[in-house]
This record gives sequence, C-alpha cells and structure tokens, in this order.
Amino acid sequence: PKGSEGTTYAMLTTWSNLAGSLAFDISTALTVVWDVTSDTIESGNYDGVWKLSLLCGLVGPLPLVLLGLIPKNKEDQRKLQMDKTKHYWLGVAFISVMIFTLLITFVESIYEVYFNDEGGERARRLMKMAGH
Repeated sequence: PKGSEGTTYAMLTTWSNLAGSLAFDISTALTVVWDVTSDTIESGNYDGVWKLSLLCGLVGPLPLVLLGLIPKNKEDQRKLQMDKTKHYWLGVAFISVMIFTLLITFVESIYEVYFNDEGGERARRLMKMAGH
C-alpha cells in the first residue's frame, strides 16, 4: 500500500539481520558435524573443510528459486497492489518464523557464553562490559 515504504524497508532489514544470525548459528552447528577446528586443519585433515565448502556452495544459489515470486512487470505489480485479500495465516506464519528465529539465536548466544566458554573468558569480558 501507498505510504508503507518505511515499514517494508524495516521488515526486510529485520529479516536480513535475522537471516544472518541464523546462518551463523547453523554454520556453528555444522562445525560439530564436520570437524573444522584449527587443530584438525593443522594436522592436515581437510575432510570437514571440503564438505562444509561444498554444502555452502550448493546452498548459496537456493534463493534463486524464489525469483519467480517477484512481479514480472508493472501490470503484475498493480494487480498485487489492488488485491485486498487478507492473508491472516500468512501473517501468523511470518511472525512465528521471526519469533522462532529470534529464540534460536538467543538460545545459541546464551549457550556460547555460559556453556561453551573455555576458561570463562567470555563471561569475564561481559561482566567487565556491564561494569561488574
């Protein structure tokens, strides 16, 4: 609708930021599946590196499948703008995915700080930043 450009931009920016955070979380989880630690690479074992690189190379172009959802011309764009159909369940799905992604990112961050901390260094830095 006319006048919703700011809202649209904010929504796209939010999704972009969430996608980046979720991608980081997924890639962190995949390093457990395929060992790509410094010690493994220094020992000359690159099995996990090539597998992870192959997966990233294959997943990268997947969004191209969604290009068909973009209006093809101005007429298609006008049809979309004139459509007054309310899509309640798509809105619910949109918000649910956003909340779920935020929760995953939050839980992964808490895990990294409190349970995957070698020597408690991260926790000390956080406490120092908080002024304690």
